[in-house]
Amino acid sequence: SVVAGGVRASSAELSFPEGVSVVLGTPTSSQPAAQPAAFGLPNLARRTPADFAVRFSQDDLSRSPVLFASLEALLQELLRSGASAAIGSVLPQDTAALRITLREVESLRDGRITLVADGTSTRADGSLVSLQGLRVRTAVGVSRVERMVVLSRSELLSTFEGLGARLEVGLPFLRGAGIPLPAGLTLEQLAVLDGAVTARGSVTLEPLDYSALLEQAQQIQADFAAPAATSATVDTEGVVEEQPAGTSQGSLPRGV
Repeated sequence: SVVAGGVRASSAELSFPEGVSVVLGTPTSSQPAAQPAAFGLPNLARRTPADFAVRFSQDDLSRSPVLFASLEALLQELLRSGASAAIGSVLPQDTAALRITLREVESLRDGRITLVADGTSTRADGSLVSLQGLRVRTAVGVSRVERMVVLSRSELLSTFEGLGARLEVGLPFLRGAGIPLPAGLTLEQLAVLDGAVTARGSVTLEPLDYSALLEQAQQIQADFAAPAATSATVDTEGVVEEQPAGTSQGSLPRGV
């Protein structure tokens, strides 16, 4: 498997149609010694286009924070914009009124992905409606024109069991959902094939700004080393402090 940037894949292929040029940082008199580039770290000489083909298994989707969060965002938009026949009405347009938490990627088969989630929705009167174990089966694709990852042919699944049989019924959503692709990323294909999600496309790789990375690291280190102090009002009458072993606890006269 391949793991990078919060994404895990079962396999990945990367090619550079225009070639790739890498330079090594060379110490110079004008370059501060604190900069990582001064120690000879490699970097791209220029913006470089690359073609890729990746394959994500069910386990990859569940264990990749970036992919799992993207699926949750897609599901959130799907449920917000396209109410199903089972619910009987359009869910609130206010995204704050609907909270969806993706629990698991249940299966990848027959060209579709099945997701299991929990959700809460706020009605107009302020009351809450909970949706536990919501199962949604949907196709995953890409719109090249609108540059979006889309969920289509989505269904809310209901399962009935009895008389030794198990029947699964899909109630269709009124609309699909999509999220825009990041700048520099183009998808040519995105589909569920042979029990996995396959993606093929191109991406533009930018040279790393080592100075900016160093500044961010130094800022994070400074934030942890000197946490900001906050003020608070404390009722000292109700505070009991644990005393070290072998010491006694007394009280100070009033006014001290």
